[in-house]
Amino acid sequence: MKRVLLVLALVSAVACSSAFAQLTIGGKLGFGYNGGNQTTKAGGVTTEKDGNSDMTFTFLPYAIYSLRSDLGVGTHLGLTYNSMTVPANSTEKGHQNDKTTTSDFIFQFAPFVRYTLLGNDRISLFLDGQLPLQFGSKGATKVVNGDKTTTADGASLFGIGVGVIPGIKVNLNSTFSLIATANVASINFNYERLTTDLSGATSTTSETGFSFGVNGAVPSKLPFMVGLSMSF
Repeated sequence: MKRVLLVLALVSAVACSSAFAQLTIGGKLGFGYNGGNQTTKAGGVTTEKDGNSDMTFTFLPYAIYSLRSDLGVGTHLGLTYNSMTVPANSTEKGHQNDKTTTSDFIFQFAPFVRYTLLGNDRISLFLDGQLPLQFGSKGATKVVNGDKTTTADGASLFGIGVGVIPGIKVNLNSTFSLIATANVASINFNYERLTTDLSGATSTTSETGFSFGVNGAVPSKLPFMVGLSMSF
């Protein structure tokens, strides 16, 4: 299967300085896609069909208040959209475009503390310790079957967690810096509660999880988010 992963991050910062503190505001934008075709060969016959595709979009504006040169507190406030499409690959007339799409639409509020471990005037390493909160819907479905399309609402989501994400900052000059955070090296503990309402009956499920890496990373499951910061 052809795999394409594009991670884009745009970070802008406006800094207001005083003798004691600094306020920085900005944002991150991430996009990931994975999809393609599946080709099989058997008995001299080559068969090609559409493969599954999934997409992730994350937009996370943030603000950081620096208490001192190596310590700051801040918060992310944004949204994530995930979508998985599974084609039916039907050859029946009128059903060639049959497919099932499952999607999540989640808002995040993630307070965090940023601690700079070590560095110099050119490069520094930091850790973001965060307390992410999630609200939204998960598992909404859309089924295309011939000329008929049916939809179903997803379960209501509430989530809370604790995570630590490492990052690096490279100062290009006195104004611009490159910043990258690595979810692939994050440590996460998360609790999720899903509530579904079917024909007046409410069903609630919950789960907890501990992970190392992107699978449990909140608010974004993209492997890396990189960007440019500006101060003046």
